[in-house]
Order: sequence, then C-alpha cells, then structure tokens
Amino acid sequence: MSMLIVDLNAYYEEIEKTLGDLKDETPKVLRSALSNTARRVRKQVVKEAAKRYDYQDDGAWKASNAGALKLKAKTKGDAFYTRLVSTGPMNELMDFMVTPAAYTPDNRPDVHKSKVLSTGALKALGEKPKPFVTRFRSGHIAIVQRKGNKRLPVHSLLAPSVPSMVQNAGLRATAEELMTTELPTQIQKAIQRTLKKAGRT
Repeated sequence: MSMLIVDLNAYYEEIEKTLGDLKDETPKVLRSALSNTARRVRKQVVKEAAKRYDYQDDGAWKASNAGALKLKAKTKGDAFYTRLVSTGPMNELMDFMVTPAAYTPDNRPDVHKSKVLSTGALKALGEKPKPFVTRFRSGHIAIVQRKGNKRLPVHSLLAPSVPSMVQNAGLRATAEELMTTELPTQIQKAIQRTLKKAGRT
C-alpha cells in the first residue's frame, strides 16, 4: 500500500504555546490526535468498502483491529507513527455473490452467475471448461474450474483480496482528506483533555 507522510512538526510550536508549562505533553497530544484521526480514516474506508463490494464476510468490515484494516502505532522517544495495515490473499469468488451457490452434484445448473461489486447485475460465468460448485474432502465448498479436459486438477475461481478492496475504496484519498480536516480538530481536543486533566480549564 502507498504511504502517507504527515509533517507533525508543523503543529508542534502551536501546541507548545497553548500548553504553556505543560509543553512537555506535546508529543502525547500529537500521538493521541494522530491515532484518533487514523481511527476515523479506518472507519470511513471500511464503511466505503462494505458498501462497494458484495463481500459475504461481514466480519471483515468491522471497524476494529480484528477486521480488514488494522491500526498499528509505534513510538520511539518523541518520534511516532501510525500505520493502517491490510493483509490477506485473494478471496475465493464464493466469498462474494454466486448463484446458485449450493453444492448439487446430481443437478448442476447450466450456468452460474456472480458479481463482486454491489452495484450492477450478476454476470454469467461462461468460460470453458464450465465452472461448477464442488465440495472438497475437507468439506470446503467452492466454485471451481477444471484446468483442462481431464476431471482433475481443478482450481478455485478467485476475486479481489481484502487489501485490494480497501485500497479501491479510497484509502489514500480518505487519509489525505482527514489528515487535513480532522487532524487539527483532534489536536485541539487532545489539548483540551490535557489542560482539563491538569486542572487548567
């Protein structure tokens, strides 16, 4: 994924001036503001991805560190950064909208249809050899295609990975926008929390 670098030093002097004799808290204020802004970026991107794709795993779009886009913050002295990380392989097409999706070996349909995006119509999977739904020995059900005229081997039909969906949902654009509009707001909130904690408000 692409990296977005934000010059936090541009806010440093203003924060120190506002905090006065509490200026040693400036790194903590910046760290809190950056982390809260990154959480808002994650929430917005995940929301857009869930709306954009017909992905059947609803749990992936939970706005938490167990979902599609994880927030990782690290610090080293006064230097710190926040990363939004998404990992994972390509998904199987069966993880999206496929119809019919049932495993019926004795009554296979003439054609299966699918779609990855929420918008638009289902499209027929008409490539040859004809795709079909199968169940592996493990019990896993997938829509597959033979690699040749022989019965085996077969390969699962694949669709975009979670990182790809997150990126296509506008991760960078959303991050750039919120770093411009939301970060100053979060800085002010962090300043007020710091002053209130010290009994200065």
